[in-house]
Amino acid sequence: MPTVSVGIVDDSERDRAHVRQFLARYEQEKHQRFLIREYASGAAKLAVVRSREVVARIESRGGRMLRQRGSHRFYEVAAGAVTARTTVPQSSRDLPKGTLARIERDLEPALGKGWLRR
Repeated sequence: MPTVSVGIVDDSERDRAHVRQFLARYEQEKHQRFLIREYASGAAKLAVVRSREVVARIESRGGRMLRQRGSHRFYEVAAGAVTARTTVPQSSRDLPKGTLARIERDLEPALGKGWLRR
């Protein structure tokens, strides 16, 4: 009995190409989303960031996660004899300016004034 070719190889290759293009666009957009977007020009302003970026900054400065309750993570930063604690909500959205200001204020004794703006 003769075999019939329905072009599955061509379609699957085209599908793989579409998936590769989609993933490339997704990675590009993901990178842009996590870059700091500032409300106004100037380095002294608090930027709009996601909780992942704030967590990365805290952990890069020696902070550690103490615990998690629901969608909130509790962090502690020790600098010499000074220990500071804060709560970071885990959300996929941008954190509000007031929340960022509170996190910055909570950790200022250990990390210094304006640590989140640098």
